[in-house]
Amino acid sequence: MTESQAFLTFLALFSLPFWLPGFLRKYRQGTTQPMQTTEEPEEETETETEIDIEELAAAVDELQEQIKKIRKMQDAVSQIDACEPDKQHTNFLMKWQSTDGKNQSYDFWANGNSPTNDMLRELYQTEIDNLAAPLSEMAEKIYDLTHAG
Repeated sequence: MTESQAFLTFLALFSLPFWLPGFLRKYRQGTTQPMQTTEEPEEETETETEIDIEELAAAVDELQEQIKKIRKMQDAVSQIDACEPDKQHTNFLMKWQSTDGKNQSYDFWANGNSPTNDMLRELYQTEIDNLAAPLSEMAEKIYDLTHAG
């Protein structure tokens, strides 16, 4: 298991306990307020701040989208690793835009003994590392949003 896969596994397993209990506690506090029997409204002296659900949802969505991108890259690496000479070949289409604004593309063929395999694997691993770099900051943002106050 690569370092980025280990980090993703850690993040998936351990991020929920950081933000979910605070979110659930806030939700329960909002739905289990005791009914007031007096006609005078009581002053609320809540010391904790409200969780901004929209901001929390956006942060969670951003984290999930980043993880989807990483998994997509990991799937490509798995496809490269699965290639065997004379059994399975895989085509990887690379697209880019040239300096004059024209769309360009090239097909890379990966098979079990091509040097292209190593180059493609390195390219995808570099992208995985770049995508995984901000994950801890994203998780920390979610933690901060749920533990504000």
